[in-house]
Amino acid sequence: MHIRNALLAMIISVLSAFPARAAEPLHIAYFSGSARSKIGALIMVEVYKRANIDTVAMSMPGARNAPSAEASLVVGESVRVYSYADAHPTLTRVEPAVTEWTTVAFYRDDASINLAGPSDMRNFRVGYVRGTRAAEDVIAEQRLTNVEGVDTPETLFKMLNARRFPVALDGGTNGAYWIRKGDYPHIAKLEINKIPLYHFLSPKYRELAPVLSQTIKQLRASGELAKIAARAEEAVMESGIN
Repeated sequence: MHIRNALLAMIISVLSAFPARAAEPLHIAYFSGSARSKIGALIMVEVYKRANIDTVAMSMPGARNAPSAEASLVVGESVRVYSYADAHPTLTRVEPAVTEWTTVAFYRDDASINLAGPSDMRNFRVGYVRGTRAAEDVIAEQRLTNVEGVDTPETLFKMLNARRFPVALDGGTNGAYWIRKGDYPHIAKLEINKIPLYHFLSPKYRELAPVLSQTIKQLRASGELAKIAARAEEAVMESGIN
């Protein structure tokens, strides 16, 4: 009861700083075309709801997410990897993580392409979606120089299927979605890593961090966060991203 009362007092204190916004839902930006980003946004809509804050998910091109968040045009970005804060220090990372990202190297199921490990990507041209920090981190870690950035996951998998490049770096959920939607049967995959994903708050809304953090911890402890995540993933995979 003491925890609940303290959390309620914290919410009232934070929301009092935004009286003009109280009657309108705040917007959570997610990466257009990214299944995992939308799943994260839907999870966070529920997290905010449990904290008595009304929000809606908003699709944005990858290039607009960070500028919109840094300018506080949205409450924050859906979910990003931990290292996202390095490139965007004005944003506030909310801990703990709410979901995870699996970085995967997708490639044409072709005898000429053999990926036994991440370092084998150095032998091929690698496509990725600009602004995807997890992919950019792998590119840096593996010292990949023959790379090509594209604007959306949909474009990435269309180009991979068309043999514009033999390897594409993206999230496992994104790949599963676009491979099925595009009916690309000849694409294999190599899992690179699994990374926790965190919600990031815009500067104007950084005071919400303790409220959201406490809410996430409570949902994790009760097992409800896993159920929320499962429902969000099912909704996106069945109904689409946008």
